[in-house]
Amino acid sequence: MPSYVVVGASRGLGYTFLKVLATDPNNTVIGLVRDDVAVQKRLVEDGLTSVRVFKADVTNLEELKAARTNIEEVVGGIDYLICNAVYKTTATLLRNLAEYPDDLDYLETEISKSFKVNVVGLINTINVFMPLVQRSSIKKIIALTSGMGSCAFTNDSGIDGGIPYSVSKAAVNMLVAKYNVTYKSEGVLTMGICAGSVDTFEGERPSFSEKDTARFGEFGTKLQAYSARFAGPVPPEDGARQLLKVMHASSIEGGNGGTCVSYFGSTSQWL
Repeated sequence: MPSYVVVGASRGLGYTFLKVLATDPNNTVIGLVRDDVAVQKRLVEDGLTSVRVFKADVTNLEELKAARTNIEEVVGGIDYLICNAVYKTTATLLRNLAEYPDDLDYLETEISKSFKVNVVGLINTINVFMPLVQRSSIKKIIALTSGMGSCAFTNDSGIDGGIPYSVSKAAVNMLVAKYNVTYKSEGVLTMGICAGSVDTFEGERPSFSEKDTARFGEFGTKLQAYSARFAGPVPPEDGARQLLKVMHASSIEGGNGGTCVSYFGSTSQWL
């Protein structure tokens, strides 16, 4: 029975991983969330009674260590560690570097928040759970990354917004390579996979200013110009299944260790 630990499983793609993985009764599915009571209630409402959740914020080492103890009692080792926790904001997605001259304190704050969760949080997660991954015979660590962290994608697409998120994901891509060269000799596969464009929004959609609405339109136009295959965000279940397909097909022997790939397995084409 393969074991999956999804970090950052409260909502969006993380919660969808729980739903998709739970459809196979052979899987042992565990989610790490900041509010375990709320997520457990949601799981019950959705009939996902086989999924276990434990409380853990990736910026809190003590919570992560407590979660490791709980997981160890359930599965002993972790076959698939899916690192999905993320911090990003719509406000910074729509602003480029030319728009921060008088607001550099805000940019610095957002970069710091992004690095604390997306970069330091990833280090915390992998370091705390590595002993359980090493006990597995499968040993796969997947960091959810983004083409926004790729220099080639940025230059080719012309997307100049999302500074805090983009630079933090570029750092994630480097961390994936560093963990690979440290642990591949032990058979641990560490890689990044970009989910692409997935419609993970939940709840009532916010209203945007006319200017921001136009910017969203420009963003979509640039994505379509970058890739003829891009037809808009896919449903979260489709996104999760495609990511799992890439995850299951990847291996150290196949040359995937330390790479960051798109949701269809490319290291150069992100959509």
